[in-house]
Amino acid sequence: YLTRTEAQRLIKATIEPHVKLFIIIGITTASRKSAILNLKWDQVDFERGIINFGDNNKNKRKAIVPINTTLERALEKAYNARTTDYVIEYGSKQIKDIKRGFSATVKRAELNDVSPHTLRHTSAV
Repeated sequence: YLTRTEAQRLIKATIEPHVKLFIIIGITTASRKSAILNLKWDQVDFERGIINFGDNNKNKRKAIVPINTTLERALEKAYNARTTDYVIEYGSKQIKDIKRGFSATVKRAELNDVSPHTLRHTSAV
């Protein structure tokens, strides 16, 4: 898992908005990479302050998680700039994998052995 300082360093090292949003969602919700990349705007309920990761999923056991202040700001910014139904998008298309952008961010943050799944562990701690 990442320490608070390492997590902040990772976020600050992010250049691409979609990668930054992915990291913030990962750290604040403990969701899996696939759940984040498949997340659609109709699953985000700003009024109630929740994200329902199970709405567009056959697996009804997916979590409903609260939106904290940090995540709310990031989501509102992305929502106002959206061009697709997907929360994580780039070039008006859904992101299929975040591997390249995430790896570049980890390298800029000068961190080792950090994967998208590390965000899940970080959130749990």
